[in-house]
Amino acid sequence: MIFLALSFFLESGSAHAWSLYTVGVGTTHGESRDSVSGTESSSMAPGGAVLFAFRMAPKLEFETGVLYINQRRINTSPSGIVSTENKKAFTFPILVRFRPKPWFHVGLGPYFSIGLGADQTVGSQSQSVSLSALGLKSSDLGLMGILGLGYEFGDFLDKPVSIVFDVAYTLGFGSLVADSTLAGATSIKYNDLHLLIGFRLDM
Repeated sequence: MIFLALSFFLESGSAHAWSLYTVGVGTTHGESRDSVSGTESSSMAPGGAVLFAFRMAPKLEFETGVLYINQRRINTSPSGIVSTENKKAFTFPILVRFRPKPWFHVGLGPYFSIGLGADQTVGSQSQSVSLSALGLKSSDLGLMGILGLGYEFGDFLDKPVSIVFDVAYTLGFGSLVADSTLAGATSIKYNDLHLLIGFRLDM
């Protein structure tokens, strides 16, 4: 998943800070299924985020916002037919980030996801379908963890600018299957690994 993310940070006291992530590089999307007909693989897909945070202490931040997730899964049936599903969702994390060092941070918290639908391609035929048509539920709840690095390399309008690299992992708690016949499985859980690189501007 390629991310384009915009983050704002508000610091308690007289100082304020906001961060702008402008360049994204990939994610690996994993899906845990109890049965698969044929072979499956995952590939990168575009996404984005708008995040807001309140700095509760010099090294502690509360963060929330919304991520646009585009999960791409490719299936090759035993007869050789290739199908691709791009599932779209808004994900709302509630995280606490700890920054023991200016260049290092970790975060953890729950997330809630709302599915928006999917684009499905089978052979040369493409169509937009609802998640219910795929036998899937439209909501998901899970846990998100973040590990990140930052390096301050300059300034913009006399404000420090850092390059930031984040690795985020989302783990779904429950199965997304609403109809096992349509879904082709009795249990599906999403396990996503997101990689984000961008810039942070502190105000």
